Amino acid sequence: ELAQTALVVRPEKDETFLRKNARLTAEGALATVMRVKKRALMRETALVTGYGRIGQEMTARLCALGMFVIVCARSEEQMRMAHAAQIAAACRQADVIINTIPAHVLGDAALAATARDTPIIELASAPYGLEMQKAVKLGLQVCVESGLPGRYAPLDAGEALFDALTRAMGTRKEDAQCAT
Repeated sequence: ELAQTALVVRPEKDETFLRKNARLTAEGALATVMRVKKRALMRETALVTGYGRIGQEMTARLCALGMFVIVCARSEEQMRMAHAAQIAAACRQADVIINTIPAHVLGDAALAATARDTPIIELASAPYGLEMQKAVKLGLQVCVESGLPGRYAPLDAGEALFDALTRAMGTRKEDAQCAT
């Protein structure tokens, strides 16, 4: 008789997987930026909203390409007003905006300050970093780019998931050996 076992793998709890996924997302986003901009990125200005794993990876790659990068991140409550004022100014300067925050950080003032030829690359999940309908009404180009690792580097994305599964199974196997 075989023992029944169940294993639930949660890649979102695996830091190694999350870091690799962030790197793959950043690379896919770069491909999107270059496709949309139709020009080299050196000497351009990028606004990256959010400085989590994806924001960090994105910023490192944009800087390596010779871009001037402005980073805006969510902060404590007392900094919200300053943040809102600064993000509109940053949007005015940006040649491309890359959002990684799944909350409306690009408000009305920020969207109004954004040049119509500045693409907004949306990497966050819903509710996204802006109100889509407002951006469309203003004539802004928003590229919702979910699932970039699987679209731009499917072999690496699959390998990252496989590695997370292998780690989870190894942890479970070690736990089972310790119990005996």
